[in-house]
Amino acid sequence: MIATESPRTLLVAVLVPLVVAAAALHASGAQRGSDSAAVTVEERAAAGFSPPRRAILASDPRHRPHAIAGALARYVDAVPAGEYIKVETYFLGSRITYPALVRAFQRGVHVQVVLNGSTRHRYPQGPRLADVLNADRSDRSWLVFTDLSARGPEGVTSIDHNKVWRFSQVGDRRWVTVVGSYNNTDYSDTHAFSMMWSLALRPVYDALEQTFQESRLDRPAGPNPMREFRGAGWSAYVLPSTIQSPDQDPVMKALRSIPARAGTVVRIAMFTMWDSRGEWIADRLAAMARQGARVTFVAGPLVGRLPQDALRRAGVRIEGGCWPSDGTYVHDKAMSASYDAPGGRRFWTWIGSDNWTTHTMNSDQTVVGIEGRDVHRQYLRHFGVLTDRTDVDPDRCDLFDE
Repeated sequence: MIATESPRTLLVAVLVPLVVAAAALHASGAQRGSDSAAVTVEERAAAGFSPPRRAILASDPRHRPHAIAGALARYVDAVPAGEYIKVETYFLGSRITYPALVRAFQRGVHVQVVLNGSTRHRYPQGPRLADVLNADRSDRSWLVFTDLSARGPEGVTSIDHNKVWRFSQVGDRRWVTVVGSYNNTDYSDTHAFSMMWSLALRPVYDALEQTFQESRLDRPAGPNPMREFRGAGWSAYVLPSTIQSPDQDPVMKALRSIPARAGTVVRIAMFTMWDSRGEWIADRLAAMARQGARVTFVAGPLVGRLPQDALRRAGVRIEGGCWPSDGTYVHDKAMSASYDAPGGRRFWTWIGSDNWTTHTMNSDQTVVGIEGRDVHRQYLRHFGVLTDRTDVDPDRCDLFDE
């Protein structure tokens, strides 16, 4: 079974997968009080490493299955003592990143983690890391398991579905944020195509600090906890939202900002899209296509038939996003747009954890948009990996049956 979201489990928790826990490397006796701990091979390899100012990290389960996990571990190993690693993620079930976080704690990095509570018993790495971090008497390192959504209202079926890693310093690079669709498990490495931003951008880091501190409290963050942020060449939104309508949907706001005319090109890779939200987004994309925009949509395993039919009727190019021959599938929640505007052609790319359903609006999600041709080209390279596959079988796209 896929270690990711499925609507068949929404009564338990929105899009919570039922999976077999991956085997873990147990870092026994991982306590901070060892100033003489040996420097690991990984830490030596990270010496002198600094990440790019902005880039897209992508995993290809066929050819680069551990690309994102390996990058995250390298970032963790390059964080100097006394700095901060702040993680809010749905899963922690990786034999690559878990030991790196323990190593960081042991050498004096402050490690703070918020995990979705429903995964507590699915992967051993989360509870083990909690034992390590919560023994820190200074309270600069800790781990919190959420009860359903971290910031959403009480009594609503939801989860903390974020995939956000932030680093106060990596090598010589300050204020690094990694955010996207990657579920941090060994199974995801070998089955899911995913993308993450890697951004050394202080305003993004600071904006997500606000919601991270709210998540740590694991209680409702006001009547409507949705937050929207915007700066020069970037934007972000953080769910949940208690207002679920086309007018207030941040995806619809982004789509309305894109000219619906010839010369506009939109490319989407989406794991899940259904119910009323999926249909109103599909209707907007269809309207854009009918007005001349060129739209390509890679449909993951849980993109419903109704939105797909609406898109096809409008001339949208639909590509299958699951491949039963090797059990791989699209887990992205990503979109790019290029279009003509005063002053020249514009390029925007959005990557995050938000599946396009009203159910997912109840849960903690983060999406960041970046303007720029450089990252747009990177997105197109990864998008092309999906559209170039020829072994699609749309009639055998339900990968959730045992």
